[in-house]
Amino acid sequence: RGGGVVSHFLLSRSNSELLLSKMILRLLSEGMALGTCVVRCGRLGHSVLLPRYISSGAVKQQVNTAAAVEGSLELAAARPTHEIPGPRVYPIVGTLPEMMFNKSFDARALHKIWADIVKQYGPIVKIQQPGIDNLVALTNPDDCQTLMRATMDNPMRIAFLSLKKIRMETVDDYFEKKGGILVENGDEWWRVRSRVQKPMMRAKNVTSYLASMDEVVLNFMDRIAAMQEEFGEMPSNFQFELYKWALESVGLVALNRRLGCLEPSIQKDSEPMRLITIVNEIFDLLNDTEMNFPYWKIFPTPSFR
Repeated sequence: RGGGVVSHFLLSRSNSELLLSKMILRLLSEGMALGTCVVRCGRLGHSVLLPRYISSGAVKQQVNTAAAVEGSLELAAARPTHEIPGPRVYPIVGTLPEMMFNKSFDARALHKIWADIVKQYGPIVKIQQPGIDNLVALTNPDDCQTLMRATMDNPMRIAFLSLKKIRMETVDDYFEKKGGILVENGDEWWRVRSRVQKPMMRAKNVTSYLASMDEVVLNFMDRIAAMQEEFGEMPSNFQFELYKWALESVGLVALNRRLGCLEPSIQKDSEPMRLITIVNEIFDLLNDTEMNFPYWKIFPTPSFR
């Protein structure tokens, strides 16, 4: 129906594709003015969005609508969640044992276990971890792009729950019961994101940092040349040098000043070096609390404290 009315169609899984195809083709052939149609198909109620058909005689609109139809049919034929493959699920602990005892598991190189899982189960995998709802992981870039576009204004993420708990329960309420853009969802996430996206995402704002950022890169290249001359190759702790370059770059944009991370004479107990050490410790602790069984939900573990 026209006038921007949202229509709902509940279709059984057996005849959803046929009915959906006939309905869309009929609407297109009659050149009807469409509002936004939400078509729900299958047991999970998959939603198919069809954009408003503004001008029945516009070729461009017909092409756009045809593309929407193609995508809608693909969604209508999508497999339900219980059919998505994945590691074996155990009571209480979910897929955690299957992943942790996999020969490819490495807590410091999780990409290895994911590569093995994708090789075994395909590009779309279902994971179930203790205390977390079923997780469907996408590894195909095109699928990730589709998902990110569909949830652009309201992503739902489950990462860093331990970090959010700490920020919500600090004794001095330092964070004012706000988790920040990294862990929040819904309205609170959008409140923070909407304030930072304009200065961070506009290309013209980036150009104002080009000269200063170029200077940081040149300093880092000088640092690399000095290490090459001294050692004949990059030292074993070269990753720490990358941390210093990254912090210097972030400090330039976030604080509008140089921190001195790339100075050859920088001391190990200096503030920039201490900050790098603390950040690495936080990542190690988050890796322990987020990737293992969440004992911290029951009692404060050493990593959580």
